[in-house]
This record gives sequence, structure tokens and C-alpha cells, in this order.
Amino acid sequence: MIPVVIKQKQSRSDDKIHIVYEGHLDSRRSGGHYDLSGIFENIAKQEIHLYIYPSRESKIYADLGEKSAYIHYHRHLPPQELMIEMTKYDFGWSGFNVQKNRAHADTVLANKTFEYIAAGLPVVTFPHESQKRFVEEHGVGVVVKTLDHLAEELSDHRTKVVKERVLESRYSFTVEEKISQIYAFYEKILNPRQDGVSP
Repeated sequence: MIPVVIKQKQSRSDDKIHIVYEGHLDSRRSGGHYDLSGIFENIAKQEIHLYIYPSRESKIYADLGEKSAYIHYHRHLPPQELMIEMTKYDFGWSGFNVQKNRAHADTVLANKTFEYIAAGLPVVTFPHESQKRFVEEHGVGVVVKTLDHLAEELSDHRTKVVKERVLESRYSFTVEEKISQIYAFYEKILNPRQDGVSP
């Protein structure tokens, strides 16, 4: 669902970088790939604004927002409303915690990656194999090895081309864009060739 309304960027008012994260979150205790609290704290320490829209409420991440002026915790929003809201940020975060699940993280191509692109946001991720390949092949984001110099890596002079590419690609990865290919695939599976040769 591509948002028709594009909001004014938050960064126009303060010249800071504004990143959004939407979706599932785990607690520190789990140590799973959605345990992003340490990552978020590191981003905030660089004076980068981070906006969290969880798929379900989380006191741990709400508390992070209470402790840092750069972490902004929001209530869960319905998908259509969330897609419009995300357009006012500069980037979408799609990097995982790989302390326990590196092998799994390397196979994931997260739904949020496509939602950020649909909202006109370049994707920021760690070099997880599937995500790295997709982002670099299509030129729709930034792959960072560490958070050490994130602000510099996301600066306008480095990301101008990526931002333009994402705006050109907003419709490229939607179901609506690919529906004819999906239909043809199912047609081929459900209706084997009639010439006596197995598909």
C-alpha cells in the first residue's frame, strides 16, 4: 500500500537525521535478532533521531524513549496510517542483532524493507547477506558494517543518489506491480503443458 500523501521531512526543521523503525521488537533477555535496544541506544548517542512504531506495545522500548531525547517511542498504528506517517522520516532501519541468530539474519529479507521503500525511505541495514544483496543490487539503501560513523554514512552528500533511486522505485516491489508475474506463475503450475510433456 503506497502512501499517496507524502509528509514534510522532520529533518527540514532541524538539519538532523531522522530514522524510523517499525515492527517486531524483543527484550534484552531474549538476545534474539529483534533485540534492538542496544543498537537503538548507539544510534541515539550519535544525536540521530530514532522513531519506534512497534507491532505491539513494549515497556522496555518505551523506557528507552523516556531516557533519551533522541529515541521517540510511539503507539502502534494501523498499517495505512503508519505508511503515511513514515514518509516524514529520512531512512528506515532494518538491521538485526546477530549475537545469537547470525545464520538466520543472513537469510531474512524483512517485509519492513519493502514498506520503507514504498514510503520513499532508503533502507539502512547491517551486511546481512540477503538484505545486503537486495539493497546493493537495487541501490535502495545503505549497508553499514558498524554504527561507529553512522551520521557521516547517512549524510546528504553520500546518500543523495540513493534517495533519488528509492523515490523512483517506490512502486517497483509492490504486489500490484508484480501481480501479472504471480498470476503467470500460478497459471503455469496449475495448468501443465498440454503437449504431453511434463512441466
